[in-house]
Amino acid sequence: MIFISTSLPVSSETAVLKILPSLEEAIRLARNHQLHNSRCSDGNRNFFTEAQLIYQVKENYYGIQVKYEQLKISEEVREHFEKAVTGAEEKYESDDGEVTQSAITKLKLGLSGTLNDLVQFGNDKKLFQLRLGRLMGRAIHNEVEIGERSLKLLEFPFKTVAEYLAAQKSSARDYFELQEAMIEINKTRAKVGLAVDNRKMTRALLVTEAANYDFGIGDEGDLFEALIIYTHVLVGHFEALYNFNLSVSAFERIHAGGAPLCRAKE
Repeated sequence: MIFISTSLPVSSETAVLKILPSLEEAIRLARNHQLHNSRCSDGNRNFFTEAQLIYQVKENYYGIQVKYEQLKISEEVREHFEKAVTGAEEKYESDDGEVTQSAITKLKLGLSGTLNDLVQFGNDKKLFQLRLGRLMGRAIHNEVEIGERSLKLLEFPFKTVAEYLAAQKSSARDYFELQEAMIEINKTRAKVGLAVDNRKMTRALLVTEAANYDFGIGDEGDLFEALIIYTHVLVGHFEALYNFNLSVSAFERIHAGGAPLCRAKE
């Protein structure tokens, strides 16, 4: 276990990461950076254990991944809204009587909401990157490449603390805290299950409504509703994945515990 300083600067402004490392590499970099910068003689500093360090790395790493996915969803929805607004305005100006000003206003409001999401998710992602970079001692580029490292559900089949401890062949220092953490895991697990089912249905709905609108057999109202539902469900889907992964990480942090250790006094 490592006793870690919580107030450390990025070591080099030139050490900018343009490609997101693997989670394992991010943990290794954070561990090395924090060990290098924390000494037992720093009695006035706040420290945390290795388990807490790993949790913070995961919290920000998963955060980068979830915001990346939510940004992709919002970009897709933005394109649909922009195309719909343009098409609706053209129809309105042609005086064919098929499009109302109210329908155009709704589409523009939907577009505005999506642009707001892009601002929110983009800045959330930058904040997670800033925090992860600080832990690793490396700055992370604002437009860091995620590559194939998309957010995936962690494997955690355990439903009770007893089941987990039996599989790990270990005991618990604080059984009550583990029980609280397991309740959170089971809650977020259930939400993930619902989110996965809803995602499939919502994707099918959007594909149908977008195709109907492109072929001229759908209307603006139906497309607007499909886009709003799609945004809500898919953004929620990735939020549910993030919450589950983080709840598992919190459980593992509690179970790991760890005595405070630090680099020997020089």
